[in-house]
Amino acid sequence: MILDTNLFDPIHIYHALLCCQVVRDCEDPEYSKEFLANLEKEHLLTELSVSYENENVPKYVMARCGNVLYVCFQEVQSHNFGGTEKTYRGEICAGMLISLCGYYECYT
Repeated sequence: MILDTNLFDPIHIYHALLCCQVVRDCEDPEYSKEFLANLEKEHLLTELSVSYENENVPKYVMARCGNVLYVCFQEVQSHNFGGTEKTYRGEICAGMLISLCGYYECYT
């Protein structure tokens, strides 16, 4: 089923949002699979990994569903949060909190 879907298929949106919930709410990476099971949400994820967070790397989740790899980062903050910078395009915001979520198809 996953193999025959496109990027914006609802199944990918659902799994990406589920991964975002895990990266946001899972407090102990050692128990990430238990955390996911306790959410009691149906999913097709076959692998799940939650990283530890440190000053150089934000917490992230990697999960696999068939030939698809989901990668989600928890709130990455730019080093100049809230500042602006001037470019040839005018004054633009140079930093903000963002949540990143990625989708990759793996071909083997």
